[in-house]
Amino acid sequence: MRAGVATAVTESPLEQRRRVRADLRNSLPTSYFTLISLIQGTALGFLGSVVRDGVGAWGAAQWLSALSTFLIVVQVWNEYRMSVSVWAGIPVLQDSIIPFSLGATEFWLIFAIPDPRAWMLALSFVSLGGVVAYFHVQRLRDLPENQEMTVHSPYMRAQLTWSVIYGAIFLALYFLLRTNAIGAAVSSSIALGMVALLLVRSEWHWRRVLRVVESWADESLP
Repeated sequence: MRAGVATAVTESPLEQRRRVRADLRNSLPTSYFTLISLIQGTALGFLGSVVRDGVGAWGAAQWLSALSTFLIVVQVWNEYRMSVSVWAGIPVLQDSIIPFSLGATEFWLIFAIPDPRAWMLALSFVSLGGVVAYFHVQRLRDLPENQEMTVHSPYMRAQLTWSVIYGAIFLALYFLLRTNAIGAAVSSSIALGMVALLLVRSEWHWRRVLRVVESWADESLP
């Protein structure tokens, strides 16, 4: 009886290869969700501790910077969540290095909140990190199994452009702060508006992706 059960569940070498390959290709979302959730959750905890230490001592600029930083933590998680939801692939070393590197710049950003100039400089590096992230996920876009989700590609290409533009603007604000040509609260307000705009844009795009996927239900599959 036991021998019969063992025989029934034994896989052939070909079946094993197919299963392993499928498991590898489907492991990216789980790996990424776990990794990015760990990094962003830790960043959020660090942000909470910095905010706690700043209560009673911060001005408007610091509180605006803290709010912007919180939205950036959300935005980074949201960007990775969208990518791994629509694209499959096999994780490689860079899939660990780049998210941790982006997480390191986020920690710098959080640590710099009390100093508006240092925070703006860190923000420019966080934004330019989006350029690295674009080339990171580009390999997933080019895989054959992801061709049906090319609707996500224009968004990623535009995100590359916006990352460069945002990085340049934040760097310009940093130099304006250094020369006292602009107030700290004003520069932090500008940054907050720009970050909020990114979140609105990503949500608009995601709803468009969902509409495309939902339209597939009306198609007759062979």
